[in-house]
Amino acid sequence: MDFARLVSEDPAGRLSAILFRGKPRRPEEQLAVLLSNLPAIEEHLVKGAVVVIEESRIRLRPLPL
Repeated sequence: MDFARLVSEDPAGRLSAILFRGKPRRPEEQLAVLLSNLPAIEEHLVKGAVVVIEESRIRLRPLPL
C-alpha cells in the first residue's frame, strides 16, 4: 500500500511522513538531525503532516493535502 492510499484511508487523519532530502546520511546522522529538530516539528507530526528535512531548511505540509 502506498502512502497516498494510507492517508486517504486514515479515519483519524493523523498519519505523517518525514522525508530526508540532500546528500545521503548514515542512520545515526539522520537520527541526530531528527532529534535536534523534533521540538519544531512534533506538533505538526501529531496532527498529520509531511515534513521534508533538507540541508538548509525544513518544509511542513499539513495533511490531508
